[in-house]
Amino acid sequence: MRTPHCLRKSLAAAILSVAFAVLVQAGSYTFTEIGTFGGNTSYALDINEKGELAAQAYLTGYAGWAPAIYSGGVLTNISSPTAPGGDAWGINDHGAVVGTNFTKLQGYIYSNGSTQFIEGSREALSINNAGQVTGTTTHGTAYLFDGTTFTDLGAFGGNWSTGRFINQAGELVGQYETASGESHAFLYKEGTMTDLGKYQALGLNDLGEVLLRSGELNRSFLLSNGTLIDLGDWVVQTLNNRGDIVGYKDGGVVVYSGGQFVSLNAVLDPSQNFVLQVAIGINDAGQVTGWGRYDESLWDPNQEGPPQHAFLFTPVPDGGSAATFIAVSLAALLFLKRWLRVRSTC
Repeated sequence: MRTPHCLRKSLAAAILSVAFAVLVQAGSYTFTEIGTFGGNTSYALDINEKGELAAQAYLTGYAGWAPAIYSGGVLTNISSPTAPGGDAWGINDHGAVVGTNFTKLQGYIYSNGSTQFIEGSREALSINNAGQVTGTTTHGTAYLFDGTTFTDLGAFGGNWSTGRFINQAGELVGQYETASGESHAFLYKEGTMTDLGKYQALGLNDLGEVLLRSGELNRSFLLSNGTLIDLGDWVVQTLNNRGDIVGYKDGGVVVYSGGQFVSLNAVLDPSQNFVLQVAIGINDAGQVTGWGRYDESLWDPNQEGPPQHAFLFTPVPDGGSAATFIAVSLAALLFLKRWLRVRSTC
């Protein structure tokens, strides 16, 4: 009997997650503050597998927001010269960014130096490597756009809907309001919508796992292979393909990996006077992005509000933990290879 491809992927992901947990807990992180375009604030809302960020930053002189890409240590303004201003919600591994243009009040795709506006959209929130985009239409329903064809998915019999995340298989999750007025999460897959219940959809990975949050129950959940797993009463934000999750627990930003919590607040140097507020993205390398603020003593009274800046944490294991990571990974993958060989002859 052959082992299904999806099972092999799940087993490999689980093995690498355990190995990565060993690496993270034994090692440390480098912290990078992203900065701004001369204003007081910047946010990062997504990260790709290259460690590039979809970001937005305030311009100097209170001139408004500009969408941005952070890549190679440089924050670049990607605002359209003909329709300036906007945010940036998603980025794929090719560096294409999606968001909302504030001049046109329309979703856009920025790629290779040019901007494409998505007709019929109000916002664009997520993009996969094939260039498929999801978000919200001008009349408040979820959509799927493949670069040419714009498909309005409707409100699924309810009052409104929005597409929030799309994975590499073209599956998407989002929110919709039922006819009775309840906000439910949904999964859209192969042309079929599935109601996931009275939850908020907070993440979707390439294995089809969905991260959910119930405000009513004050608990977070992972929907994996049809099974709803209770993650506890901490606040989750998103997940990667290994099942690592970032969120907020016990007053601080955390990474949940291999069944263990790692506090990013604990690894941040106190002398930096930086307070982590939100972690909202994690890639398969374990890099984490979000934003925080400086200590109140460093606030400029001439600027409105606290200086909030985007950040990037990158795992940097020491020599011992790196060796452990490699050893655990190789041993586990060798075991998996032998197990699959035995299974394939059953």
